[in-house]
Amino acid sequence: MGSTWAGFLLLPGDGENNHQGRLQHAYWREPLEVGELCAMFYTTQEVHMLRENIERIRKEIEAANLRADEMKAAAQFYRQQLKTESRYGLMFTAPDR
Repeated sequence: MGSTWAGFLLLPGDGENNHQGRLQHAYWREPLEVGELCAMFYTTQEVHMLRENIERIRKEIEAANLRADEMKAAAQFYRQQLKTESRYGLMFTAPDR
């Protein structure tokens, strides 16, 4: 299996096929079954995918917050412009008498 698998054993099992097909390492108390190994692999893949999704969503939220801040600033500017222009408009109109 290569040097990266040094210390690991694939157990052949005993007469009753106990531990057959399990992966064992000298530091482990119990050998891993194939299903447990597959579950760990898929869990790590899922965690990686979820972390990428979290990062993507965080960036989308930051972009949406930035757009919202820009829209608030624009609304404030146009509100101020409307007040200023309406004051000047009232100054130039003649009162009805």
